[in-house]
Amino acid sequence: MYAYHATLKKNQKSIEENGLVLNQSKYNDNNYYVENQLFFTWLSAEEAYDVVSFMIDDSLDDHPELKNEEIIVYAIDIHDFDIDHIKYDYNYNCDSYDEIKTFAYTAPIPPEKLILIDPKEISGDKWYCDKEDLLKSDDEFVQRIVEKLEVIFEEVSS
Repeated sequence: MYAYHATLKKNQKSIEENGLVLNQSKYNDNNYYVENQLFFTWLSAEEAYDVVSFMIDDSLDDHPELKNEEIIVYAIDIHDFDIDHIKYDYNYNCDSYDEIKTFAYTAPIPPEKLILIDPKEISGDKWYCDKEDLLKSDDEFVQRIVEKLEVIFEEVSS
């Protein structure tokens, strides 16, 4: 099982050298909570791509230079995350716990943990996870992630 992170292609060289590091985006001024966090979805590479595409579209008035930027997507094995750094993603408003499909992460990800997804495969089934696969997983580590997100969701929604 994987989690997915999308970013601008112009960041690829730096990511290949340094991995994903915290707070790299200059375009944090559209009411997104981004300080010292990376963002992931476990649904699909396409979902990650769509989120960044939406953020670019949402930023075009202030940052027209983003109009033709290419987006790349990385996959990270879910077991490569440190559960202590997994946080609730306050940018994605959920009405119920089972709507959660993203999480924030507060530690860098080294380059050797990243799999660059071929752009031709972003929309395919290879990089897709049914939400139920995570929420009802038998994997103990995945269950701990789900439980942590559930607890945080209950705290923020009460």
